[in-house]
Amino acid sequence: MRGCSGIFFCDLDGTILPHGRKTVDQAFFDLVRRAQDKGYCFCISSGRYHQSLLSFFKDVENDLIFSASNGCRILHQGTDLIEPHRMEYSTVQAILADFARWDVIPLLSALDGFYVHADHRDHPRVAALLGRDYTHVYKDPSEIPDTMLQMTALCRGNRDELLIKAKERYA
Repeated sequence: MRGCSGIFFCDLDGTILPHGRKTVDQAFFDLVRRAQDKGYCFCISSGRYHQSLLSFFKDVENDLIFSASNGCRILHQGTDLIEPHRMEYSTVQAILADFARWDVIPLLSALDGFYVHADHRDHPRVAALLGRDYTHVYKDPSEIPDTMLQMTALCRGNRDELLIKAKERYA
């Protein structure tokens, strides 16, 4: 990767991709090119899985740095710039057990894809993920690889209660 005079970090959802939009405005790509001409780099930061993130930036993908899965994976031109931060397998299993007790839907990001449990296929947020080539469905936690980067709890209207339980358990 070439050196930079400086680096701009940009969040995707709700920032350069306004809520409800499906594409990034062309003006952003123009800004990236102008800033790069002056020696600046751009890093797109998101909690999204990296393949989901890359799909928004096909035209400038090789010109950007990506911080995916909330910083667990930093990529440039398809190569990890630093070793991805992976969760211990025992930690993943313990959190999955908590999620089951707390009645939340686990959404799991691993190095090789995004994992959703078969029991949750009908949930609208999960169903939207199923058509993507990087989404895997598992029935048993033993099917989940030991390359987990991040876990997200999709709440079912119990967010406030969940936050109290999570703070008690993990704070």
